[in-house]
Amino acid sequence: MNVRRLLFSSLLILLSVWLGWTVLVDFIVVPGVFRNIHNFFEAGDLGLYLFQRLNSLELVVATFVLAVITFIFRKNRRALPLLIAGVVVFLISVAYFSWLIPKIHDLTELWKLSEAGKEIAIADIQQEHQYFHRIYVILDTIKILVLLFMLVSATGKEEWTA
Repeated sequence: MNVRRLLFSSLLILLSVWLGWTVLVDFIVVPGVFRNIHNFFEAGDLGLYLFQRLNSLELVVATFVLAVITFIFRKNRRALPLLIAGVVVFLISVAYFSWLIPKIHDLTELWKLSEAGKEIAIADIQQEHQYFHRIYVILDTIKILVLLFMLVSATGKEEWTA
């Protein structure tokens, strides 16, 4: 097996694993946590912990995916849609890592303080938390759709490795 075929196979595996764990966590693990842990903040802490760890892994996978797609694109310009999609999911991962998850974490901590009786406007914190949570859900939906597009687009395209 030559290097290009190995890289292409790795791309398909990475995309499949990334899409799989995203769907698993979003639709099975996190809803299960909130359904079975009755303390809202404990469930939220577990969810944040999980998303922080997975996002670190996601950033590594996104970097490898983008590198492989860049290599494929250098050899075959027809892979441009795949490259654009790769940049989109990479940027979403960076946004999660550097901005969104830390922001949700900070708001959760403020919400906990306000629930403990500290002098903080709780309604504003809850609304802001929900706003950033909605952004996360929207970005995750986009990420799933783009990963699915990438996987479908790349499947059967072994001529890209020639």
